[in-house]
Amino acid sequence: MPLAARGKRKIGPTICLEAGRGQRVFVINAGLELIPLLSEIESRAQEHPWDLAALMSEFDLPFSRIWAAVSTLRPARPLGFICFRMLPGGQDVDELYIPELSVAPEFQRRGIGSMLLDLVLRYGRVKGAERVVLDVDPDNEAAVGLYLSRGFSFVGGGHRSGKKRVMVHEFKGQGC
Repeated sequence: MPLAARGKRKIGPTICLEAGRGQRVFVINAGLELIPLLSEIESRAQEHPWDLAALMSEFDLPFSRIWAAVSTLRPARPLGFICFRMLPGGQDVDELYIPELSVAPEFQRRGIGSMLLDLVLRYGRVKGAERVVLDVDPDNEAAVGLYLSRGFSFVGGGHRSGKKRVMVHEFKGQGC
């Protein structure tokens, strides 16, 4: 059964992207059945990938979301994903943290990562988040360029790995 027919709902009716060669992409909330496929994308796309167990544990967190960009070609398959955590502060979401954004290498530079990031930024704004925080390898020029183009800036020093740097996008003073 195609992924689109497994009871998954689109995040929005206009969330669709042309990814080349007649391939269209839409975004769904990732279900448990997608996690092994997302782990495979992660292992091919990242220098220091999360393993399957880490992705499964992220899936189980009540404040964590995983959205997958899925191809409409048959058989439908995930092309990338974004994982984010909604960190509460009072009644609203104070901060969104993005621990992972991965796109299959053969589908990079086609707007899929941008689409996923833009959706999370829009979601954060609607939920009342004051900021979005992520870690990035400063040597990953494509990722740094994407984040800078969306208003992120570097803050502080390194992160737990010693190599990654923290970037923040502030919503203060911005309208929906």
